[in-house]
Amino acid sequence: MFWPDDLPLSDNRFLDTLPHLQGRGQLTDRYLLALAAARQGTLATLDQSATASLPAGSPLLGHIELVVP
Repeated sequence: MFWPDDLPLSDNRFLDTLPHLQGRGQLTDRYLLALAAARQGTLATLDQSATASLPAGSPLLGHIELVVP
């Protein structure tokens, strides 16, 4: 599904994850995850580190699905 890239960078769903980033490569992943959460959707990813760096109990954990090939 396509969603417009219209989530402001000031959105708390995105900002709340920034202190837990483990590198600049996760910035886009976090934005896409926040965008999925804003749309009540799920981000599917092959990247195991996408969930590892989220804090325990993060509401964003319910919006990400790890795809295992």
